[in-house]
Amino acid sequence: MTELVDPLEFLRAVWKGELDPSPAQVKAAAAALPYVHPRKAPGKKEDGAPRTGGSKYAARQGPRLVSSR
Repeated sequence: MTELVDPLEFLRAVWKGELDPSPAQVKAAAAALPYVHPRKAPGKKEDGAPRTGGSKYAARQGPRLVSSR
């Protein structure tokens, strides 16, 4: 059996049915996963630029006043 060091690869192998680990091994891999593969911050693109678009708390534009002259 090959030794899996990466918890994500270990869990993928369990998911595929290639390994039959103990419940403690699965729990340990799931607990180690955020430290090895951190999540990307929400609202940011791949290049790190903030996402553009509307927000629930964004400032709104005032009404558009149109004259009929």
